[in-house]
Order: sequence, then C-alpha cells, then structure tokens
Amino acid sequence: MMRLDAVKRPPLTLLLLTLFITVPIRVEGATATGYVPFSCPMNSHSKLHLTLVDGHRLKRELVLLIPESQFWGVVDPKDWYENPGEDCSSDRCEPIAHSRVQIVHISNTLRLPFRRVRTTGISGNFEIELRDGRKIAGSFSAKVPKPPKEAGCA
Repeated sequence: MMRLDAVKRPPLTLLLLTLFITVPIRVEGATATGYVPFSCPMNSHSKLHLTLVDGHRLKRELVLLIPESQFWGVVDPKDWYENPGEDCSSDRCEPIAHSRVQIVHISNTLRLPFRRVRTTGISGNFEIELRDGRKIAGSFSAKVPKPPKEAGCA
C-alpha cells in the first residue's frame, strides 16, 4: 500500500521553469506610456496622450491623433498612421512638425454576463519630430480607461 505523503512532487524550480517556457514574456518594455481618454465615436478623434518617455515624466504631454477607437479591431499592425500631433501643457498646445503611430496590439476584456468587450489598452510604435528638430521614437503602451458613467454620445 502506497502512502500519499510518499508521492514525490516536482520541485518548485521545475514548475517555475515550465511556466517561463510556456508563458510568453515580453522582454522589451515600452519606451513611452500614456493613455487614450474617452471620446464619442464618430464625433471626435481618438488621441494618444504620451506622459512618460524613457522613464521620464514629461512636463508637456505629447498628444497624437490615432485611428478612431471603433476601428481598432480592423487596423493592420503593419500600417503607420500619419496624423497631426501636439505638444501640450495643461492650458495650451503647439503643433508637432511630424508624427506617426503604428498600433500593433489591442488589449480587450470580456465582461460577463452581458458579453460586452471593452478595450483596456493599446500598444505599438511612434515617431515624432518636434518643431525644434528633436526626434523621439520608440514603442508605447497606453491604457484606455473606462468611459465616464455620464458619457452620452449623440
């Protein structure tokens, strides 16, 4: 008769190694982070607000126009979108000389029991040329906060 405590369990290191091999881990982090605030579909443009670049909080947010959020499910991750951008402080914005954005991944969450899908984040790449000639480029990761309860789009 075999006792239950006599059964050998795999060591913890073997389990962790198996987990690291089977679960993809992103090695490189985003060079910029930010958010995409709520906007009414078809009434206004979606805007990517970059607030942190290379580990430094920006004094002025970089705001880039991106494809409308309701079309994120059909964007091709190989396509770049060239739209005007702005260098913004809390009270005023100045145009950026040139900007373009590539949306590579869209994170969604499924809300049960109603089975509504909500976008929680996007990531991709960006290139910016400021009016003074400085260039900023890299990858980004942006959160998409929940829309406000009082948000009603006409």
